[in-house]
Amino acid sequence: MNIITQLNNKLPFINNKIPHINEGGCGIFASILGEKLTRMGYNPKYFILTKVNDKLNNTQTKKFTLDEIHEKIPPYHIVVVLKGYYIDSRGCIKNGHWYCNGDRLKKGMEMSLEQLKEYVKNETYWNNVFNRKKIPKIIKSIENLDKEPRNYFKNILKLIK
Repeated sequence: MNIITQLNNKLPFINNKIPHINEGGCGIFASILGEKLTRMGYNPKYFILTKVNDKLNNTQTKKFTLDEIHEKIPPYHIVVVLKGYYIDSRGCIKNGHWYCNGDRLKKGMEMSLEQLKEYVKNETYWNNVFNRKKIPKIIKSIENLDKEPRNYFKNILKLIK
């Protein structure tokens, strides 16, 4: 089974069991998933999604500090991009189109994993609806991604009870 099919089969399960994961936990999820994909031999990229009408592009934003990024690019959503698919806890979408409060989002800026990890450490950047105490469950869920489906779901059910 290819990695995109594997992710589409397993990620929605995480999304349904960890409340508000995409409302303040998307960057954390992206960093954890990206690390796992890297260990599995893939080369994921990380993007902030922003409003379509925003004027910033990658060449401009790479010069900004993390505080400037937060000021200039409101963090609507962060995704992993792998093999042309946008990936979050809901699954994989080819050349994805996401919406936030009715606004279509687009790739606004690529970040390195190191930048993303620094970015998600600052709790003031993120929606506080997401309970950061759920991070260990995300880590354990992602660590089990390459397990057989039957074992994966059995292990995740134990974690979230």
